[in-house]
Amino acid sequence: MNYNKVIFAGYLGADPESWTTPNEKSVCSFSLAVGFGSGDYKGTAWLPVVCWGRLAETCSQYLSKGSNVLVEGHIRQENWKTEQGRRSRLVVWAEQVRFLTRQERQQEQKADGDFPF
Repeated sequence: MNYNKVIFAGYLGADPESWTTPNEKSVCSFSLAVGFGSGDYKGTAWLPVVCWGRLAETCSQYLSKGSNVLVEGHIRQENWKTEQGRRSRLVVWAEQVRFLTRQERQQEQKADGDFPF
């Protein structure tokens, strides 16, 4: 049972990237811009999100830069080695992605290059 649960709402910073693993699993990843803070202490956190299987296929097909989504999932830590040493990052593994932007607005954003914030 997974006790690690997160929910974020935000905007895609770029078009999603998708690929298929060697064992034929669909994967889709995107960077989610999430605002935080208030008053003089405001900012944007960029969260890496990964989707798998049918969810990955749907996100790859319908999402684009500027799409507003709500992501529900869990945090995973990825670790790897480089020439400079060990590296790690936290990634949101999506279990559900709700599309909050209507399709017509997504097309306008893509055509105008308009980013919603």
